[in-house]
Amino acid sequence: MAVEGIMNDMRTATADLTLLPQTLRDGETGALLKNPNGGLDVGTDLKALQALFSRHWFRYDCIPTISRRVKIDDCRRLWVLQEVVLASSNICHWGTYTFDLFTAVGAATWISYKDTSPWGLDSDVGVSCASEMFDLLFVDHRFDKSWPSLLATMLYTARRFENTEPRDSIFAILGLLDQESCLGSYESSLIRVDYTKPIPDVFRDGTRYALCQTGDLHALRLVDHRSDILHDSQPCPTWTVQANEVHDALPLFNAFKACDGLNRQSSLGDESSDENVLLLEGILVDEVLQPTVTCLMNHWGDYREFHNWLISVRNIGMSLSNVANQEEPHLAMAFALTAGCTWIGPRAQSGDLQTLAAYLKSLTITVSDSFRTNKTFDYERVKSIRETHQLNYCLKRRFFVTAAGRMGLGPRCMQPEDIVVVLRGGKMPFVLRKKDDSYWLLGEAYVHGIMDGEAVQMHNARGGSEEVFHIR
Repeated sequence: MAVEGIMNDMRTATADLTLLPQTLRDGETGALLKNPNGGLDVGTDLKALQALFSRHWFRYDCIPTISRRVKIDDCRRLWVLQEVVLASSNICHWGTYTFDLFTAVGAATWISYKDTSPWGLDSDVGVSCASEMFDLLFVDHRFDKSWPSLLATMLYTARRFENTEPRDSIFAILGLLDQESCLGSYESSLIRVDYTKPIPDVFRDGTRYALCQTGDLHALRLVDHRSDILHDSQPCPTWTVQANEVHDALPLFNAFKACDGLNRQSSLGDESSDENVLLLEGILVDEVLQPTVTCLMNHWGDYREFHNWLISVRNIGMSLSNVANQEEPHLAMAFALTAGCTWIGPRAQSGDLQTLAAYLKSLTITVSDSFRTNKTFDYERVKSIRETHQLNYCLKRRFFVTAAGRMGLGPRCMQPEDIVVVLRGGKMPFVLRKKDDSYWLLGEAYVHGIMDGEAVQMHNARGGSEEVFHIR
């Protein structure tokens, strides 16, 4: 049984937990993590761990120690996700030991929660996957009650897990879905289990099914090209969700309504066109004028390099932006860099971003694009900016300015002359690239000033008509 692997790993973790009293002493309170029964009781140890994490005064510098000692690596296996979610009981057995799976994954959720601390969790994917299981198992805890009925949602969860057969990224989670009776035979055939089917076709058809199931473009928010350059010889259509790859960039916050004013998509399940073509209805809004270089790990992981990347943002933003809308340009840059969000989730307001806007305004404009030196670098100030503003969306993305002077944050593969569109059913704008008689889908974007249907309103006021984009 796959779950037995978890048992074994948790038994090892429990043995390690008995050593934690030596390393988790809290100097201010004298608190100590210990098993009151003195034995190797998995449930008791995990409950103690969970209780420790729930205390607001918990010392964050203990996190790396816990991360190294508490590993749930077997939870990374995709088939474990299915076995755990479909199990009739949440009581796990290992020899004479038993423990409640909710306790195990609940403790993992607390560990994952503490991952937001500056010390991190050493990228413990096993803990993150166990935390995902908690969201699926504990129904009342879930924010989105549609889990696990929607394939689009499950694709986001399952791609964090590991498998040796790429097709399992689709097939292994089908048992967790509520099959839609309202979908026709064509849609149902898209996810019929067939391990002889080419992998690109499995991903393509799974993506189309996810789109048909919701009737909107939620699944396309998972399109995430992992390179700065797209080649003509790609194995999958550009609109395909690569279900076996972890997201390269953090998905943008889903709290906008750029398509407000447009009807629902009517051609997602169109069988008349090439199976590699997706027909999407919407409007052309703008054209990409100039993007920065991609914010890569060498920029993100070093405060000086990130500071220099922000200088390039300011240079491009100030030289190309259109301030006709009377909004202070540095504030517009701040909205773009944070994708309109704050750390705690709600959409950012102008007052939330004044400090970041002031920092951008203070940067020295350089004549060249060199990132080598700048006299205005202040380590503590950059550190504070990073810790107080949701700038994580910048990683693996580009800041850009459009022909109309709008500022945004978009896919790493975008280039000048790519177009910004708002599509039916798309809460976020998308960036497309013209390729002969069709388009490539590059990914979603935050474009300041059109996130609440403003582009649709202006388009309708001008009497404009919608287009059908053929996406390959």
